[in-house]
Amino acid sequence: MLSNEIKNIKIRLAQKEDQENIISLLNLVFRNQQHSKNERNDKLWHWKYEENVFGKGIIIIAENDKRIIASSSLWPWDFSCCGQELKALQPCETVVHPDFQGRGLFYNLNRARLNFSKKENIDFLFNFPNQNSLNGYLSFGWHFMGKITWWVKPLKPVRILSGLFSNGQVVPVAIDNEYSLSQELLCDISNECQAFNGFIKIKRSPIFYNWRYSNHPSRKYGMVFVAEGPNTCAGIFTITQKGKNREMVVVDIIGPPRFMPELFKKLIQAGKKSEVDFIAVMNNNFYNTQELWKYGFIRKKMKNMVVLPLKIGLAEKLTNFSNWNMVASLHDSI
Repeated sequence: MLSNEIKNIKIRLAQKEDQENIISLLNLVFRNQQHSKNERNDKLWHWKYEENVFGKGIIIIAENDKRIIASSSLWPWDFSCCGQELKALQPCETVVHPDFQGRGLFYNLNRARLNFSKKENIDFLFNFPNQNSLNGYLSFGWHFMGKITWWVKPLKPVRILSGLFSNGQVVPVAIDNEYSLSQELLCDISNECQAFNGFIKIKRSPIFYNWRYSNHPSRKYGMVFVAEGPNTCAGIFTITQKGKNREMVVVDIIGPPRFMPELFKKLIQAGKKSEVDFIAVMNNNFYNTQELWKYGFIRKKMKNMVVLPLKIGLAEKLTNFSNWNMVASLHDSI
């Protein structure tokens, strides 16, 4: 419930005319907290909430005397599993003005977006909350899946150690033309690999790659691929820099799992050529990334994940990591 100290609170869906004030509030709160240095602007907003191939984003706001004091977004995703399409929403960019924090607004925004999701016949919600907001999700019955396993390969151990003690935020790094994205190749691979299996995976379409990677307004992406006859497998990555330290994150993998050894050899080569300090990739059971230890990758638990099934019969499937085709592009900030 809201504290009695706050009066005249109205929670509603945001309108186009609220955009500027919401962006200002997001930058006010996140400017010094976020991993990335890039501030939110109209271009990022349009890409994320207007151009999304899975549908327009939903933003819920709280007003106090017509002043926007809190905001929370729902980012649409489409998944497939065993040939069944699943509609999902990812809560993100939940923010409360510093003058109104600790007064129950996060709880009320959570309740509003849950009610909206049920009304819209959504199959499930998922998110990657930090430690500060985790309990807020659990109080609404979300299932805590634990911390996601990542595989990390150090390429410059000394530089990694120095980077742990450096301040600042990351900025995107331009990708060498050698690793330019090929929309045609990605679409061909995706069409070949829409396997009828039990993994929960992003429902990819030709326009998905263009939207998610090529049109991203602040991130840069590159790719490597392995081909054998008519079969091809590709890995998409992004590189960021903080001071002198560079990190490479593999954000997506598409194609037959049998190509993994050769694909990661090429990703490691790309990382070395790009002078990154380490390469990181989410654990992915479909692609058997557990075998990456053979190539010098080490396991690390990072980022919480929570899931809230809204349809009967989905809970057992959704709340087990082994059923997910996990990729880092599911996270809104990577």
